[in-house]
Amino acid sequence: MKRFFNRLSTVAFVGIFGFGLVSEVSAQRPNSREVRDLVRSLNAKVEDLGYNLTYQMRTSSQSRQRVEDAQTGIEDLQNAVRTFEDNLGLRRENQNDIQDIVSAAQNLNSMILGTGQNRMIENGWNDVRNLIDRLAGNYGVTPNWNERGS
Repeated sequence: MKRFFNRLSTVAFVGIFGFGLVSEVSAQRPNSREVRDLVRSLNAKVEDLGYNLTYQMRTSSQSRQRVEDAQTGIEDLQNAVRTFEDNLGLRRENQNDIQDIVSAAQNLNSMILGTGQNRMIENGWNDVRNLIDRLAGNYGVTPNWNERGS
């Protein structure tokens, strides 16, 4: 009888432990509605930033190469967000998609901060970075804005 209770308590412990692990994994799944709202906002902010940055650089007589670099950086970020959004729709998004967004944003970050933009551009870029931080936080990624992406 004692053997039976020992096995029963072992099985109960393993069952409770297994249930706890499954609950922990499902609790880590990001809130789908919040992520979709963040992606929608990020798309709009990146598009606005792209227009404002290109306009500001052209009117301040920046070199053609710098304007093209800025446009390429914005396009890379938009493509990374678009890929994430596509995978989100298929429920296949993961940390690698977030890392791609962060990497594209880090490249753009070094370019924007390195060219000394006006306050409107800096505020727009800070909004984009905050949205990326919030999105990345849902997937356990912490962007380091002091390094350049790869």
